Amino acid sequence: MKKFKMTSITLAMLPMLSVASSELVLPSGFSDSLEVGKTVVHSNQRLIIKNAMLASSSSTVNETDQQTAAFTQRCPDTLNINTSYTLGGAQTGGSDCFHFKLDRPSKIYAFVTAQNAQTNVNLKLIRHNPDDTLTEIGASSNEAGLDELVTTVSQAGDYYWLLEYAQADGSEFNFGVMASEFVDSYEINDTISQSTILPDQLNKVVGNLDGILDIDHYAFEAKRGQEVLLKFLDPGNTGEFVLEYLEAGAWVEVPLAKGKLITPAQAGEYQIVRVRPNYSLPNNPASVYQLTLGSNVASYAQHAVEPDANMLRVPYSAQSSPYMTTQTYQKLTWSLILQDSTGHPVEGGQAHFIKWSDYNNMAGANAEITSAVSDAQGRISEVIDLGRCTWGRDEAIHTQYSMGYENRWRSRYNIGAWRVQIPSGLDSYIGIGGNRHSVVTLGHICDQDLLSSTRQ
Repeated sequence: MKKFKMTSITLAMLPMLSVASSELVLPSGFSDSLEVGKTVVHSNQRLIIKNAMLASSSSTVNETDQQTAAFTQRCPDTLNINTSYTLGGAQTGGSDCFHFKLDRPSKIYAFVTAQNAQTNVNLKLIRHNPDDTLTEIGASSNEAGLDELVTTVSQAGDYYWLLEYAQADGSEFNFGVMASEFVDSYEINDTISQSTILPDQLNKVVGNLDGILDIDHYAFEAKRGQEVLLKFLDPGNTGEFVLEYLEAGAWVEVPLAKGKLITPAQAGEYQIVRVRPNYSLPNNPASVYQLTLGSNVASYAQHAVEPDANMLRVPYSAQSSPYMTTQTYQKLTWSLILQDSTGHPVEGGQAHFIKWSDYNNMAGANAEITSAVSDAQGRISEVIDLGRCTWGRDEAIHTQYSMGYENRWRSRYNIGAWRVQIPSGLDSYIGIGGNRHSVVTLGHICDQDLLSSTRQ
């Protein structure tokens, strides 16, 4: 007779899954001796599952679809999720089948652990569709007594464990399923082969770890051999995350505060990183991280800051200290193209247009910042609105020659400044304005009065 026990557990109690061997080693005390009674399992349950699967549809069923046939539960015993069960008495060639239910869409981890050397359990995970058909959604059949794990993201509904005994001597082993509703949009990416492939741009990913078993893998192809930027941010300073980079076949931890600027060995080389839990701290699925991975912005081109149309400039002879390099009435059209280390346009890069209204008071607190992200052509194009100027701190009398006339004007204006900063590399910036010339002067013209006009 089979022995059956259970222990309630949470995702936070589970340790990491070894990528190299796919072996899951659970902590001691994972299962206790709580008896829940025997489970009677008949071999024909395995046949019912298999026969029903042969007749089932392979199409995906939406969770909102109406059930079109009477639901017939294939396995009589319903077990709880987030619980570890201990099962004994299995024999070679036999099988067991158990039912569980998900109330909400979740990421699930179905597992078999703690097999002895004479036990080899194969695990299948089966979804019972709303139309009363069955679909196998995952399987694990490691050799000998290695642990089994099936991970998937599934809709709400009814599911089955199918345990098939390639070898068994009646000894106890553990099985169960963990479920988490805290799933980010990049799942499933728990192994290298399941890595989320990021597009050819500078990518910024916001994700989370739904449990202590969750390891998020990301891959980026350096198609042109361009520099690749890897940075990480833990907004809540939780310390719950570890960032690692695959280098020469081994995972190397990257300090979160430093990041990494990667120079590929050749064009087309994939850079693979992963975010895993810090196993010395409890896991909180509500905590998020921000990962930057993609083409580093190394240069820019075609930068322009254009004033309003028909702009009448105040010349150097009238205002020289400082000279107003950029002048406009109200608006500036700012544009540029961001490029990677090969000169190719970079989508997803960022640039900041920083403006000060008062040239003599350029404290950081007085800066007005417009931030923009480059499009698929690497281009940024923004209109900077200075607002209407109603009162000028400075004025100048200046002369304009036009169409045979000498025109004398009085202009009132305010003098400010601007610069452009483009994040590049780990902690540096490129752009307009630096140590030698920190800003570009900006003349905001308030009004211009024609004093005289003389034909020449």
